[in-house]
Amino acid sequence: RMIPVKLADPDIIPHLHHGDTVDIVTASDATNSEPVTARVIASGARVVSTTTAEGEVSSATVLLALPNEHANDVAAASLNQPLTVVIVGDRAQPQAVDDADAAT
Repeated sequence: RMIPVKLADPDIIPHLHHGDTVDIVTASDATNSEPVTARVIASGARVVSTTTAEGEVSSATVLLALPNEHANDVAAASLNQPLTVVIVGDRAQPQAVDDADAAT
């Protein structure tokens, strides 16, 4: 399934690449004794597009591919909750530093 997701913090959009793996996150409800915490709505979504039909980088919406069991949850959450994404997967891993680079 593919779903457009309007992000609460669109500043991340220029950092997303086609094929990136992301988790979709919202904030849990805060109570008087508990602070707001992150709640992952879906894991392992893939970035399909960050551009509009005209080929420009979108100002707030990304197109994500999700497994069927998560797509409906994300669609429903997007109606009344702010959503953002966290880049996960290979591109999110720290890069090894070459010994020659570390010496400079």
